[in-house]
Amino acid sequence: MTTNYLRVTEGLDILTGVLAPYVAAELRARYADEWWDQGVRRVLYDDQKRGLPPGGEDDALIPALDASRCLILIDVQWNELFRRKLGREHRTWVNELIATRNKWAHKGPLDMADDDAWRALDTMTRLVEQMDAQATERLRALARVVRYGAEGPPTAAHGPEQGLRPQGASKEAREIPKEISALPTKSAKIRALDAKGWSRSDIARALEIRYQHVYNVLATPLKRGS
Repeated sequence: MTTNYLRVTEGLDILTGVLAPYVAAELRARYADEWWDQGVRRVLYDDQKRGLPPGGEDDALIPALDASRCLILIDVQWNELFRRKLGREHRTWVNELIATRNKWAHKGPLDMADDDAWRALDTMTRLVEQMDAQATERLRALARVVRYGAEGPPTAAHGPEQGLRPQGASKEAREIPKEISALPTKSAKIRALDAKGWSRSDIARALEIRYQHVYNVLATPLKRGS
């Protein structure tokens, strides 16, 4: 039998998969090759960085950022870095999830209450909604199971009267102009849509790719002659 504790555990794994590359990309944009030393090891307390590698390639460093570390790094560096990209509500969700993760790490003999598990998964959903559409739907599915006992219909079909915190209007993918659809690469399409003023979330949804893919393309300067 799958318990609420295991569902929240799965949710934290999904959350980590979104936040770790996002936090790493933001820190690298700020500190360049010093992102690990200056953005991570300098910031965390000794007990928080226990077991972290002293350095290495990004492919080895990013998986070392678990949900707890990612949330703490966002919170601690909010004013100097993350508030530029995220709204105030995101920091509220980050702090709520720090408390949730601490409770999860000190689980007692009883399972997590339905309301607590649903709240945790719903808050995770809200935090990653603008970052990764696929992860958002996976988290919503877990929240629906806790709330209704089954995955049920897509979240967009649920209104506030059915117990979900309002998520805002359903977001349909925008239609990509034909001249952009004809471009040869995803990166070219991403840059072209960005030039037309599309949001990164809309680009990710229309191209059916991860938000982080869009972010990475737009954060990387074009090479001369490209």
